[in-house]
Amino acid sequence: MYLDGLDWLDGEARRKFSVPFAQVTDAQADALIRPWLRTWMGEQPPTELHAGFINQAHSDIRAATINSQGWSEAARAAGHRSNGVDLYWYPVDPNMNRDSAKQVSNGAPAAGHV
Repeated sequence: MYLDGLDWLDGEARRKFSVPFAQVTDAQADALIRPWLRTWMGEQPPTELHAGFINQAHSDIRAATINSQGWSEAARAAGHRSNGVDLYWYPVDPNMNRDSAKQVSNGAPAAGHV
C-alpha cells in the first residue's frame, strides 16, 4: 500500500506541479493530500485506494509523532508528568547489523549501544 501510494503521490505532484512530491511546497502538498483525508472508523476505512493510503499514512505519522523523543521532551519541558513522558520510540535503524559491526575488541558493545 505504501509503495503504490507514494508512487501515486509522486505522479500526482509531477502531473499537477511538474516536480516530484519531495519538492512541492507546503501549499502544493496540502492541495494534493487534503482532498483525500477522510474521517473514518477503524472497522470501516475509506474504500477509495488513495484515501486509504493517505489516511493510513496520516495515522502512522501521528502515532510516530506522539511516540517520539521530541514529543516527550516537549511534554517534560511543559511540566507534564503523566504516563508516557520519557517513553518513546527510537528511530528505525536500517542497518540491521549495526550492533555486531560496532563491537569493540573484547566483544562488548561499543559505548552508547545496548
